[in-house]
Amino acid sequence: MDNLNSKKKSGMHVYILPNILTTGNMFFGFLSMIYSLKGDFLTAAYAIIGAAVFDTLDGRVARLTKGTSRFGMEYDSLSDLISFGVAPAILLYLWALQPFERIGWLACFIFMACGALRLARFNVQAHNAEKNTFRAYQSLWLQALGYYCKQLLGKLALTHKKIFIF
Repeated sequence: MDNLNSKKKSGMHVYILPNILTTGNMFFGFLSMIYSLKGDFLTAAYAIIGAAVFDTLDGRVARLTKGTSRFGMEYDSLSDLISFGVAPAILLYLWALQPFERIGWLACFIFMACGALRLARFNVQAHNAEKNTFRAYQSLWLQALGYYCKQLLGKLALTHKKIFIF
């Protein structure tokens, strides 16, 4: 009986670690929104890069520890929507598209909505598929967004003539 309890406890830790990393992803997305609202766009861009690091780590740790779960997949998608959908949309709107008023916020909303639809479609397909071999290929837009944020970070750094690191 004691062996069974120790297996339950160690199994629980396997699921907690990837979800803690996913929470880190969400935290950096939220942090990006806070800095965007303050007008500190360089730090907001850095926060999105931080979210991408945690997003990469959570999936790898989950697969390495065999700690993948349906809950983890859904939680990861919600975090991705915050960090790579909502946060960049707010950053882009406040940094460059605000003068365009309705056109600007509509473009940012469409970007965010397309991200949400893409993540929902992935979750439905992953739920129906036995093997998730298509995941790496279908989520490439998130990596493209990370590359975009890296470019944005470079432009902001040149504009402000400084590099701010957490």
